[in-house]
Amino acid sequence: MLIEVIVIGLLVQAFFWKKASLNLDYLKTILGILALLLVLRFLIRLNPQGPQVLYQLQGFLIIGLSLLLLRQKPRLGFILFSIGLFLNGLMLALYGRMPVDPSALVQAGQESVLKLLIQNQSTSHCLMGRGLQEYLGDWIPLPKAYPLARVISPGDILMSLGLAYLLIIQPIVKEMSND
Repeated sequence: MLIEVIVIGLLVQAFFWKKASLNLDYLKTILGILALLLVLRFLIRLNPQGPQVLYQLQGFLIIGLSLLLLRQKPRLGFILFSIGLFLNGLMLALYGRMPVDPSALVQAGQESVLKLLIQNQSTSHCLMGRGLQEYLGDWIPLPKAYPLARVISPGDILMSLGLAYLLIIQPIVKEMSND
């Protein structure tokens, strides 16, 4: 969902304003965090049987990054993005992997992912249990009608809203105020 927001944001700016009116400091910060997350995921995939603490470490790093980002960029888009990042990081810190609702996977047409989770073969997700997982884990299905069907969390939605604000809404408001 994040990639779609970034692509749509850049396309909106490119086609409607014929220029990218991005503040590159924002983009560099977000892309830096996303790059670090990708590196962490790669390291975990190298050692999928590693200790649980290795999985949980990424959650604590994500929480730290979200707090750092919020402290440095106290603007609405960054606040939304940081809260979403914090919530997802909290799930990883507590459970090592992102909990996902099996029924939401079926609704999204992701039965193959469900099979992997049942066999405990996913390095990024686990089956959802009770408690906080039910609210902050991946439980919102984006069905097959959506081109990239998947199950997302409230944290994913907040991160996407924050990016949408930074990449689409904020430049529109800025452009309108210059007229």
